[in-house]
Amino acid sequence: MSMFILFGAIGCFDSLLTVGEKPESVESPLVKGLIEEKNTSSIIEVEKKNVYSIPKVREYTIHHIYESIPDIVYAANSGINLRNRATANSSVLVKIPLGHRIDVLEQDKKVTLGSRTDHWYHVRVKVGKETHEGYLFGSTITPYRIAEDWDNDGEKEAMFALFNERQELLLRIHDPNGESTWSNTGAYTDGEFTANQVVVKAMPRSIAGLPLLKIEVTNEKGNIFWTKFASYHHGKILRALEYVESETESTYSKKEPKFGPKKLSVLSVDGMVQVDGSEKQSIITKRYRYRNGIFLEKNASAPIEKVVPSSITN
Repeated sequence: MSMFILFGAIGCFDSLLTVGEKPESVESPLVKGLIEEKNTSSIIEVEKKNVYSIPKVREYTIHHIYESIPDIVYAANSGINLRNRATANSSVLVKIPLGHRIDVLEQDKKVTLGSRTDHWYHVRVKVGKETHEGYLFGSTITPYRIAEDWDNDGEKEAMFALFNERQELLLRIHDPNGESTWSNTGAYTDGEFTANQVVVKAMPRSIAGLPLLKIEVTNEKGNIFWTKFASYHHGKILRALEYVESETESTYSKKEPKFGPKKLSVLSVDGMVQVDGSEKQSIITKRYRYRNGIFLEKNASAPIEKVVPSSITN
């Protein structure tokens, strides 16, 4: 049994127009599609084309601890301390604001601070007019800056995703027109398992009518799937929508969201594999409306019960 969520949005660009001019005098035959040489009029014929575009969804894998990071990273919190040595009690050279660019010079020793084991990094950063070299602990930086006009105010805000020491996923945002803010989306646990990495996807406005950050997490057995959507509304990061899917050898529960302009329907299928290989399914469609950054359930269809023969499911 395979799980999937399909997002689709197809747009059509304006087509190229056909332009033509009839020459007043022609000494040699015109060649279709070519421009005539000197002293002749031109005929340009361009075939009408339909160009289809699928909205680009940017994808990032967020780790609790990065064993290697790129040469350029960003401050993952407001006022992080750049220290003169790779120790927690060494002198602070400068405080670095959220989202500030940092150049990584080298990875330093790996140590445990509190409940987190991570690397120190030797870095260089320019704050104001001054350039400083020092050390930052791994929990204070992130390799990803997810820029988007999250609140449709004409300027891009920068979103940053990272784990804290309890392996809870934090979202932080720097808004040039407002204050920096953050939200804790929580830990993703299944028994003794706690997720130490997630995939986040920046979904453009063309898909749902507003930009959304989609968070996807899978447990280590690959049979539980967490999905959350985050929005940025009136200076707050909100949980716009969330659901859980699951799959075992004999049962499954899957969701397929279909977005419209600030509206949403979710097809929910709960299935059970029977002895003869057929699948007994219960199907419900839930409809949502968007309000103040959140998709609120509006109504739901009556359950549809059906049996899918094994010849179709296999």
